[in-house]
Amino acid sequence: MWGRGESGVTWCLHELFEAQAARTPEAVALASEEDELTYAELAALSSNIARQLRSLGVGPETPVGVLSGRSAGTIAALLGVLKAGGAYVPLSTSSPPQWVAFMLEDIGVPVLLTERELADRLPSTYARVVILEELAATAGAEGRESPEPCVWPDNLAYVIYTSGSTGTPKGVGVPHRAVCNQALWSRETFSLGEGDAVLQTAPLSSDVSVWEVFAALTSGARLVLAPRGAEQDPGRLVEVVREQGVTTMYVAPPLLRAMLEAGGLERCRGLRRVLCGGDVLSPELSQRFFSSLPEAELYNVYGPAETTVHATFWRCERGSARRSVPIGRPIANAQTYVLDRRTRVQPVGLKGELYIGGAGLARGYLGRPDLTAEMFVPDPFSAEPGARLYRSGDMARWLPEGALEFSGRRDRQVKVRGFRIELGEIEAALGSHPCVGAAVVLAREDVAGDVRLVAYLVESGMVTRQELRGFLRERLPEHMIPSAFVTLEALPLRPDGKVDRRALPEPGLSEAETARALSAQSYVEPRTDVEHLVASIWAELLGLERVGAEDNFFELGGDSILATRLVSRLREAVGVGLSLRALFEAQTVEGMARAVEAELRGGAEGGKLARVLEETEMLSDEEVNDLLNRESGEGGR
Repeated sequence: MWGRGESGVTWCLHELFEAQAARTPEAVALASEEDELTYAELAALSSNIARQLRSLGVGPETPVGVLSGRSAGTIAALLGVLKAGGAYVPLSTSSPPQWVAFMLEDIGVPVLLTERELADRLPSTYARVVILEELAATAGAEGRESPEPCVWPDNLAYVIYTSGSTGTPKGVGVPHRAVCNQALWSRETFSLGEGDAVLQTAPLSSDVSVWEVFAALTSGARLVLAPRGAEQDPGRLVEVVREQGVTTMYVAPPLLRAMLEAGGLERCRGLRRVLCGGDVLSPELSQRFFSSLPEAELYNVYGPAETTVHATFWRCERGSARRSVPIGRPIANAQTYVLDRRTRVQPVGLKGELYIGGAGLARGYLGRPDLTAEMFVPDPFSAEPGARLYRSGDMARWLPEGALEFSGRRDRQVKVRGFRIELGEIEAALGSHPCVGAAVVLAREDVAGDVRLVAYLVESGMVTRQELRGFLRERLPEHMIPSAFVTLEALPLRPDGKVDRRALPEPGLSEAETARALSAQSYVEPRTDVEHLVASIWAELLGLERVGAEDNFFELGGDSILATRLVSRLREAVGVGLSLRALFEAQTVEGMARAVEAELRGGAEGGKLARVLEETEMLSDEEVNDLLNRESGEGGR
């Protein structure tokens, strides 16, 4: 129905970009704090990079690692890998070295592109390490033309790793055919074009970044690269949307809620459409969005990495009284089936497992034929030879109007803040600690809209929570670190000997009481004005009467969601743009106060800091909270 010839899946991804660059060569392709490149400039830079990669042996099916943050050079590198014929393998800059090393070795990555500042932190690898800054600096001598084409739509475009239930990640191989179908569907469905600006916030290791980058660059839109760390600061992200005239963005529900709480989204009148996915979108949150942006469109999108970003979508309705927000109908060239355990079609209203087929299917899990055969099964409803369906593991049901409603999981995979997590992987990491005899991890939603990971442990030796968090951070990404640890004498068992997860206690109230007791027992009075200010914000967010200078944010019950809100409150109160990484490194009030002082020492914001501190010095805790609310524009809410 679209693309070269009569089928949208006969293109390669870089060909779609090149075709767009030929149509709008002088239009701005991407904009960041450091760079602004036109389509012609980006096409030339990526072609030059591709030629250099070809000289290093990159060709069809060659996996090329990319370990880099958001930048124009990173986007050019992705296109360069594709033009050279390779498949890019995105690696997270926040992943521990152990994860990076595994991914490089798992599929034998021969070339790794990275930034100069990250090169010294790389694990030992047989891959040839190429510094992006050097690659871009020497690219000009190679000519502007792309290398001769050498790949077809069924060749791999990228390999993205997802959490694995056995304790090791698995690489999902996605062909050009699947990504092109996604890009062309997005261009048509959302009418993306030259007048649009698409915000890029997702890390490369998330398949959401695939949609952000290529939905923009294959439609003539301007790709706006959010400043690094902005995705962890909802207030700053709202500023970027407004300042850059963003028209289109993808956001997970927890971040959307945080942006609405930060305030100011109602002033982003240029924002025309928001895609929300990666987690359950509640009716309450969707209607709250419309209260701020009544003219904007809100889409609930759904899809695993194995079906290339989005498999279904639903346009939300303002004023809807639905009890849940549907995940909608299949995108173009996708098929969805709700089947029972015997793979029989379920009638309308009955739950079953959601199976997905069509042009968006991944090739499978690279190097894992057994798992690929288990999850990608023959399609009994298709006459096309070799057609397959992906078993999503998600439960769903058809609604009378022909839309799908999500109904949870059939296994222990969870979604937390937009990240797909296999709980077994966290349990395996915990179980490798010498002082942990047994471990079970749950994703709990004891407070509506607040999903958090809770670890239940049977200890075989003395270990502190701080030590456990440090141990896990060496092995797992930050989003997989439990926010609470509960020690039990023994795990509750069912009659069949398996763990009775329903009998595991709620950590909420007892943990809060423990936090208060710990805070009171080892309380150290904040010593400086900045420490007093930071402690006041902590106390408000954590629901504690007081917080001491040496108290640990995570020991007191803080998690990544609260950490994001903390970063936002600091920016609103004193104009400090600290990153989440700074909080994870500091952890204590004393440490965070030092980070704030270092950020503002001699800076333009020093006057504001002095004013806030002067006002807070003689105020009660309640009056301090009122002041912080005034600074954030919340009117003492």
